[in-house]
Amino acid sequence: MKKKRVLGIIAVLLALVITVCAVMVLTKEKADYSLLKTADAEEPVYEGGDLPESGTITLGASGALQLDYSAENHIFYIRDTDKGTVFSTGASADYYRSENAELSDADRFMLCQVSYTDFGGNSDAFTSAGTACSISGERLKNGAALKLYFDEYQIGFKVEVWLNEYGLRARVPESSITEDGVYGVTAIALFPLLGSAIDSDSSYAVYPDGSGSICRLTAEGKSENPVTTSVYFNSSFDLDEVEENSLLGNLNALMPVYGICRGETAVAAYVTEGDGNSFVTLSPSTSAYGLNRMYMSCRYRKQYSYISPSDVEINEVERKRSAGDFSVQYIFLSKDQNGEITYGNMAAALREFMLKTERLTQSAESGRVNLQLIMGTKKNTSMSKSFQSLTTFGQAKEIANAVTESDTEYLRLFLLGWQKNGYGLNPAGDKVSLALGGKSELSDLNKWAADKNIGLYLVNDYVYAQKGGSNFNKNSQAAYNEASQPITNSDTSEFLLNPLLELKKLTENRLDYLSDINTAGIAFDKIGTFLYDDYQKGKTVTRKQCAEAFSAMLTAVKEKEMSAAAQGGNAYVLKYADYIYDLPERNSEYSGFSESIPFYQMIVHGVKSYCGTVPGNMAADYQTEKLKWIEYGSEPYFVLTYESSERLKDTYVTEAFATEYTAQLERIKDCIEEFKGELNFTATRTMTDHRKLDEDLVRVTYSDGHIIYINYGDTERTVEGVTVKAKDYTVAKGGNAQ
Repeated sequence: MKKKRVLGIIAVLLALVITVCAVMVLTKEKADYSLLKTADAEEPVYEGGDLPESGTITLGASGALQLDYSAENHIFYIRDTDKGTVFSTGASADYYRSENAELSDADRFMLCQVSYTDFGGNSDAFTSAGTACSISGERLKNGAALKLYFDEYQIGFKVEVWLNEYGLRARVPESSITEDGVYGVTAIALFPLLGSAIDSDSSYAVYPDGSGSICRLTAEGKSENPVTTSVYFNSSFDLDEVEENSLLGNLNALMPVYGICRGETAVAAYVTEGDGNSFVTLSPSTSAYGLNRMYMSCRYRKQYSYISPSDVEINEVERKRSAGDFSVQYIFLSKDQNGEITYGNMAAALREFMLKTERLTQSAESGRVNLQLIMGTKKNTSMSKSFQSLTTFGQAKEIANAVTESDTEYLRLFLLGWQKNGYGLNPAGDKVSLALGGKSELSDLNKWAADKNIGLYLVNDYVYAQKGGSNFNKNSQAAYNEASQPITNSDTSEFLLNPLLELKKLTENRLDYLSDINTAGIAFDKIGTFLYDDYQKGKTVTRKQCAEAFSAMLTAVKEKEMSAAAQGGNAYVLKYADYIYDLPERNSEYSGFSESIPFYQMIVHGVKSYCGTVPGNMAADYQTEKLKWIEYGSEPYFVLTYESSERLKDTYVTEAFATEYTAQLERIKDCIEEFKGELNFTATRTMTDHRKLDEDLVRVTYSDGHIIYINYGDTERTVEGVTVKAKDYTVAKGGNAQ
């Protein structure tokens, strides 16, 4: 007996050693940066020669735009020689209004605003005009490079400014930043005054949170305090904060854009480099500062907090800069033939820029109705983790046949939880669930859908992981934050995955397996919503590299001749994704913002197809939700199961209800007929105008001349000679209602 006991102890110890060694080997796995492809960035051409120290000179021209530079105030003037309009990086005295002229005159000439830290817990900001700054310049082709140095803070950097075919580009090369003392740059804001506007009935700002907001820049009603929103994601990733923001309804900017109109002219902007570390600020006018300003900044160092071993909260600032080059493209607009500048004009200008620079590619197709089918999940109780089959692969075919016997090209299917773990517990595993029919039946379903011209996507999540997920090891797979701790939630049950390691698995293993089962499309959960750094040694991933990894996943799928879809619409997916799902149809409802607008949708509609975030069968009011789809140009979508939704109780699926397909069958059939009929024109046309005519009435205009009048109210209305029933819409073209 003793011998057996000793042998047993030895076996346990050997197993423990093997496990520890395996963990060590896994932890040492290196990220493969060669899988990333960095997009080429436009850089200026240096021509040599210094700028004069006085007077105003012309630096160059592009099309109708001419760029001038005032050496005394270091202000750039962009003149449209065709339209006679002038834009300036400073504020002219006759336009600027303030009660404190002595203080504000210096602020009229700021090129940039710099935030800094002394690494001792003190941080603040200064402007190029508000503190001692030496500026020297040299010539660029159609522009100039200004070298700024702030003696008091011993901080310096270059601002490169030049005209291109789209407007004006401004750029801060990261390599030009110098920090010679105890201070470090935390953020740089470029051209805070460009496009600034006084309070006026014709002044407004387009703010990019969620789908977009419009803020009327009048003396009353606008936001009273500056509002700042991160592009793509918050500066420091925290999974508890993600949940909290979701509950509060806070949304980030899905595109690195904004627009500001001052009546007869407007400026639209797009961050072309450094977008993953940028944030947008709307700074409203005050009694002491009479200008409404909007501008983009780049965050070079993140502030973060963590709990020490002695249970003390520590607040820190990164020692090293974590952002690269930062550049912004400015596009200039003047009144259209109707004598106005609308946010539709801004959206069109940004869309044209994105298309020409291949930041947005064409993939829109005739409108489809989307069915997200929950295939399987697991019980989530202390008594059972058994697999629950909700929709087998054969039953998915039954559902598709039931909702449309013909015209199947108007149907798109997403299979959620087709893997062995099912839906809701991630990683879900890379292999097909046998309980749902196994590999052969999924392969058959894929082939059948392709023959019927049904778009079919297998949904995968290579971003988010949970304890209990398939083969998940936090030591080797989890992403780490600035404090060298796994990015997790308060009870350490949720994690983020290193994107480069997931990209490697996809390209080396997963895609071949998915090809073998005739997969036509892959949908990637969260890659268009989450963006984060990984600070783990040997696997370090910056936000820029994270976006590149997600883009590479989409590209790898396309190279296998599959279709790729992305959950969320962060701008870095727009070049590669064929379809966007879960695209917000609202803003963050910040105080002082006039209303939510479909600004994001107006940029991409007719180029990309997409659906919103609220399934029709889970909407509080289906008819209202359908009108929202129509207003925002979204395709309809429903979340379904073959079995009763009662089987979802006590599983990892916690937010689905009323999913049994038979209860939704007639509604879905009607929806398909409606959207393939009188609304089919919307699928591949751009939205040229969007107006809220009053509290209940909205008018949406399309590029082919169709106009949709939408009435959210409870009474019938007649507007512009068109009658719209209560809680309904009317399509008109050329003044004729249809």
